[in-house]
Amino acid sequence: MSQPKQLPPFPNSYATKKVADSDAKPCTICYKPATTVLLNDNKMDFFYTCDLHLQDEHFATPLPNEEHAELVKSREELEKNLTDLKTKMDAVKPYIWNNTDTKTSTNDKDDKKDSEKSANKSNNEKFKEYETEIRDKTIKLSETNIKISQFKFKAYKLNQDVYRGRIQNYIKAKMNQARTQKIQSDPTFFPTVPSNKLE
Repeated sequence: MSQPKQLPPFPNSYATKKVADSDAKPCTICYKPATTVLLNDNKMDFFYTCDLHLQDEHFATPLPNEEHAELVKSREELEKNLTDLKTKMDAVKPYIWNNTDTKTSTNDKDDKKDSEKSANKSNNEKFKEYETEIRDKTIKLSETNIKISQFKFKAYKLNQDVYRGRIQNYIKAKMNQARTQKIQSDPTFFPTVPSNKLE
């Protein structure tokens, strides 16, 4: 009968905490002073890390975040809106050849000119509206992209090798702690000094 799989002492989920510059400690990876602490969800493990390492997918990956997901969704909608607006704007774009006259009778020509003027005016107005809308949405898209690139995630999942290393450190620390306690509490742990006299 196979033994049940042993669960790790803590889950692979860490929240970021910031400390003051005066409380900075060496980064676990590069040993530079770091003010970001990764704290395990059940508070059994924590360590200092540079913000730069959090951007490295070989170190950690951000856990899904509703606020970030909304920003990404907003960007996708803006990109789709811009594509649609550019198509609409292209359809009403005032081309030079739209203003050339064909040889027709004077009356027909005048009627055609009036209807073309009306259509051109309408198209010109639409074109300007689309142009303004595109400009506004392009600015908004640019702002959204900046927000996404500068987004600060609050929770991370460590790369499997990094996570395994954290578990090993934890187990090793626990074993050392148990050994120290045993040494301090067990008087028979070390051999006693011989009491017989040397001749």
